[in-house]
Amino acid sequence: MSFVIGGRPLADRLLTELPAFTRQVLAEITERVPAYRQLPGEELAGDITRVIEQTLRAFAGVLRTGTLPSGDELRFLRESAARRAEEGVPIDVVLTAYHVGIQVVWDVLVPEARPEEIGEVLALNALAMRYLQVVTPVVSAGYLDERQTMFDDERSARQTLLAGLLDGSVATAGPYVVLAVHVPPHPDELLAGVDASVAARRKLRRLRTELERHSREPVLSALTTGGGIALLPGEDDRVERVVADAARAAGWS
Repeated sequence: MSFVIGGRPLADRLLTELPAFTRQVLAEITERVPAYRQLPGEELAGDITRVIEQTLRAFAGVLRTGTLPSGDELRFLRESAARRAEEGVPIDVVLTAYHVGIQVVWDVLVPEARPEEIGEVLALNALAMRYLQVVTPVVSAGYLDERQTMFDDERSARQTLLAGLLDGSVATAGPYVVLAVHVPPHPDELLAGVDASVAARRKLRRLRTELERHSREPVLSALTTGGGIALLPGEDDRVERVVADAARAAGWS
């Protein structure tokens, strides 16, 4: 399979004009997605440009063969997404870049279609959609796996610090209030037909969010859906209010 638009194979034109397409995609991404304008210039000219070029080259292969990417091509995209996660680029920004890239190719090439090539245009649109359906979950998985690794590392560091503070092996930089928390089941956990584990995790998330809201510093905690320990930075003159607000947030009152 080889798509022909304007009397010329799309794959050939995309590869022949690859540097120009790469520059145009980069320009469109930085124009439409403000977060990309905030990236260092060396990153835009280096890693980001390299990813765009490699992605366009892979898409040219899709246009030539009609075969969706796999193996090394998807691994490359996954690793690129992991780097963006490590840098703190939001996932919606990462995914938007791929859609912008496809749109640039579409906007440049499709208007040149001749009347007899309408069938090619429709087939190209369907293939582009399938391409994004393959790429999007791979990019998302690479990004989220890296974020989970970062979260696990941070959580491990916090747990080590928490243990050190509790057993006295680590000196405190200021006063802490130690909360021993018992977390009873939320009413949703007891309803028939409701996934109790989901309701419990939502309860725990609300509790953690509320504790963080009362502190300017990260709250060190070892909490499960049934309870645990939390260290609140500061004096104990606000403990009753914190506990009351946390109880309401978790649905206990």
